[in-house]
Amino acid sequence: MQLAYYSFIIGALLQIAFWGIGFARLVRHRIRNQSTSPQKLPPVSVVICAKNEAKNIQQYLPVVLTQQHPNYEVVVVNDRSTDETGLILDALQQIHPHLKVIHLKNEAEKRTVRGKKYALAKGIEAATYETLLLTDADCVPNSPNWILKMQQKLEQHRANGVEIILGYAPMFPKKNWLNRFSEWETTQTAILYLSFALWRLPYMGVGRNLMYRKSLYQIANGFEKHQHIASGDDDLFIGAVANHKNTRIVLDPETFMYSEAPKNFRQFIRQKTRHLSTSTHYRRIHQFLLGMYSISLIAFHLYPAFLIGFKVGVKLVATLYVIRWLMFLTVGYFILKKLKVMHLWRTLPILDGLYFVYLILITPAVIFRNTNKWK
Repeated sequence: MQLAYYSFIIGALLQIAFWGIGFARLVRHRIRNQSTSPQKLPPVSVVICAKNEAKNIQQYLPVVLTQQHPNYEVVVVNDRSTDETGLILDALQQIHPHLKVIHLKNEAEKRTVRGKKYALAKGIEAATYETLLLTDADCVPNSPNWILKMQQKLEQHRANGVEIILGYAPMFPKKNWLNRFSEWETTQTAILYLSFALWRLPYMGVGRNLMYRKSLYQIANGFEKHQHIASGDDDLFIGAVANHKNTRIVLDPETFMYSEAPKNFRQFIRQKTRHLSTSTHYRRIHQFLLGMYSISLIAFHLYPAFLIGFKVGVKLVATLYVIRWLMFLTVGYFILKKLKVMHLWRTLPILDGLYFVYLILITPAVIFRNTNKWK
């Protein structure tokens, strides 16, 4: 009983600290208009990996190819697709001279780098320019100024040694609970990595919307340190090269990169298992802080009904419980407003409870399942 009591107290206090101090900085973060003239911006290489993405390439790639930027190329790596991805890319290349297509063959490569990293490494190798902007084939930018706004942020801080810009990549909203929870899980992840970056403890970005310098990638020897792991081209790489000086975030809505949520629960679990499996390779400080957030959330949801039912520390338990909820809903409101996902706010208590269940269910899958595939 005492263990449950103190676990709840510590968990509730940590949750209050995370939401009241840690994530509140995200609320205060200002979105400033960038002053760098588009004509003065250096060129950019957008790198995209595609595997059996014919429909998405046809639907979304034209939006990337018609961005309002004076000088950029789009490098698309066709990673052994068995559908019409290659044919569509070749056709688009005839129309758009700034599109560079690389076809990887089934039998030709002996891969030492697992998963998507091999294709991404080939794309970066083929990129002409120093500034790299990464996204996925199933994503679409929220604005024709996506590249422009991302690079303006990078150039604004060039003199301060900034080499990495972390963008935000939400899901398309849809009226079903799996989609809504996928949106919240994505938003929760964004709240964590964006807030950590603001506190000068960057640990990851998302490959759907990530900018960094090619020289940084080369100095770090690419993905060599974690080439044996299928995922981690975004979080493990950023975790290895990011520091308190060289990383900034951008939250201008014009830089948001949207994608579809998983279509079914099995796809969702497979995707999240792959993503979360890399977390055991994070730096210890990041593992500790992220672990504290997850454990505190589990303790906060798991014990209060039990403690109140047995009349253990009822006043303190109830007080901390109410304070955390007020902090969570208040700070959450302003963060969701800033991230343009206000439709989640009305169901936020339900989504928070589901996230607690998700953490309990996903942990065994992360520990006992391994995959070397990215598609």
